[in-house]
Amino acid sequence: MSTIKDKNISTDLPPKNSRFVELNINIKEYGYGFDYFNRNRYSEYRSSNGYVFNKVLEDDTVVWKATCTYDFAQYVLVYEGDEKYILIIPYYNNLILFRQLKDNTWERINIEINLAKLKLYKQYVYHNVQIINFKFKVLETVDKLRDMNTLSGDYYYDLEKTNFRIIFDRFCHVISHEEKEIWKQTKDNAHHGHLISLNFELISGCVTIKFIDGTDETLDLNRPSNKRPRAEVESTEVVDLNQSINQLNENSEPSNENVEDKSVSPEVITLDTDTMMSTNKYKTVRVPNYHHFKANNGFVFGKIVDGDRVILDTDDPSKYVTEYNCRVEFDSNLEKHFEYFECIRPNIDKLKLYKKNGIELNPDDYCVLSSKYYYQILFNKSLYKIIYDGKVYWKYNYYKNECFPYRLYFSYINSNMTMSFRGGHEKEIKISCNLLKMYKLENNNKIQLEDEHYEVITLEYDRIFYTLRDDIKCTEVWFDDCIVWEHKSGKEYPKSICCNYKLARIDIRFNSYVASFVRFGFQNYITKFFYLPKDLKFYKEDKNGNSLELRPNDYRIDLLCPSSIVYILKPVKCNEIRLGDLTVWKRQNKKAFPRKIVYDLEGPSIRVYRKQTRHGDFHKTRLMKIHRKNGVWRFY
Repeated sequence: MSTIKDKNISTDLPPKNSRFVELNINIKEYGYGFDYFNRNRYSEYRSSNGYVFNKVLEDDTVVWKATCTYDFAQYVLVYEGDEKYILIIPYYNNLILFRQLKDNTWERINIEINLAKLKLYKQYVYHNVQIINFKFKVLETVDKLRDMNTLSGDYYYDLEKTNFRIIFDRFCHVISHEEKEIWKQTKDNAHHGHLISLNFELISGCVTIKFIDGTDETLDLNRPSNKRPRAEVESTEVVDLNQSINQLNENSEPSNENVEDKSVSPEVITLDTDTMMSTNKYKTVRVPNYHHFKANNGFVFGKIVDGDRVILDTDDPSKYVTEYNCRVEFDSNLEKHFEYFECIRPNIDKLKLYKKNGIELNPDDYCVLSSKYYYQILFNKSLYKIIYDGKVYWKYNYYKNECFPYRLYFSYINSNMTMSFRGGHEKEIKISCNLLKMYKLENNNKIQLEDEHYEVITLEYDRIFYTLRDDIKCTEVWFDDCIVWEHKSGKEYPKSICCNYKLARIDIRFNSYVASFVRFGFQNYITKFFYLPKDLKFYKEDKNGNSLELRPNDYRIDLLCPSSIVYILKPVKCNEIRLGDLTVWKRQNKKAFPRKIVYDLEGPSIRVYRKQTRHGDFHKTRLMKIHRKNGVWRFY
């Protein structure tokens, strides 16, 4: 066995001292120096580390032989159908295609495509944002290819006659050729979902990409770089909230129009931790033993006062902060389970107090006392009405012999408002601080959805799932006083909405896809689209033993993370799970019925669990797992 003698080998070439392998394609198994894989009519030979292919034979017939260092190959692909093809993938040279003729000789077809000049990249911005809970202050576009992560081993090959495909196992966000960006996922094409393959028609030279929604797009490998000046570059999948994200259902599919991204300079504000309440400029979240202050979009803290101490006082923009935690002693006996939005202190700027005849109280009509533990308003005028966030929470009623309250107060324990009357009587009123608001149209009037319009499931303390009733047509979704989504006439309506209050992430499910919106930075959202796999189906048995496919109402769909779709089955007896023609799982020997199915879109895998709980280790309840490798689903 010979070895490479060339000492001037670039990083794109096989390592020095690699050994030569002469490959006989009639050997249908792995051999010394190479691995073998077969899928239907496709066969793949891959040289092992330290080895390269320098010759391909069909028994004693030489089909191909390397003529220089650049020709040495790592992959040899074979298609055997009504015609037979061999594709040689050199380390650093153009692809070489061979077609077998009727007389069993081989015709060589030179291809003007060099895979070594093609690079595939992945951006981890969305994932990193979720991991660090949005502590980044600015979302910047990664516009330098060297600053991105290349896909390595995250795809596989396929050959069908003259059609060669690179099929992705992970999300691909950028494609470059000869260090020039030729395609990038942006907000303008994000509605197609993620890429599933890069396709080469070897004879015509046509190169296309295919999205998960079935859309094809042609690429020009030789066109100039489409990178724009930095000032014009748009962040990947970022939508300006001041504009409309409403074009999600164009032609019954999601779409985003080209929206100008307007940057805003934040307003510098002062935080007094004794205020306790939220305002239009920041939010206060009560968590065990401390208050968490977080500036709203468009604001930053330049000065922070905690009692007699000045924690921060600066004019340096680099030292401005958006979050601050203040220690608060808390009685653990009062602790109980809260939903995340119940921990948010009410926005005092949304509290409106009225005298008789609908006249709003002025500052001379009351006195405010505030600390870390309470916010109290003492009245020296008669109070007739209380409105919070546009909703009337209390109104004086003479006919019920009600008295006028002399004060109202909020405590650090919860978000409720308590009214105090003479004689020691108090009345507690629950204030809704839910940042998520959903609306419908009724007689051309916008009506906010209430509890009777949807089913609520609390997944975690900061994540709530809303399943809309079949007859409810949600037309708008808002979060934190900003519009997230708006329905367009003639397009489909949401089926469910899942909100992660802590991460400011909203997942809106439609018939065939889920649109995920994540608040980030100043008035921006990162937008992702996840198309639901059409070939994953669940079945139950009727009384005659026949298989019936579960209806969409028999399960709910959630996004576990930016690349995982979760199906939570209701208490139905699911006996079988299929992925296309493949039976993923089938109940036998009276085993437990599945309740949770996780479909991972990256490093594709499917996991089936027999239990669904809010917390805990699911591995102990896992029934099975399958993983896709080289296009074949394998059981683990």
